[in-house]
Amino acid sequence: MHMVIRLIVYANSKEEALERAKEILENGLVGENGEPFDFYTTFDIPKKLAPMSGRARWGNFPPAVKLMSKKGI
Repeated sequence: MHMVIRLIVYANSKEEALERAKEILENGLVGENGEPFDFYTTFDIPKKLAPMSGRARWGNFPPAVKLMSKKGI
């Protein structure tokens, strides 16, 4: 199954938010059966480096946004 996963993290910048989100994805994101996800792609990766996921599959979502903004809600 493929899906877009949004993570909410505390950060002082979009760059810091993206780094914290990547840490969460690397260190413990699990699926319904307790199995780890086999891979993830963030939306800061160019389409040619991830031709089947991220922007290539879902379009140009911003990699990080403020939660309390039009794009974040």
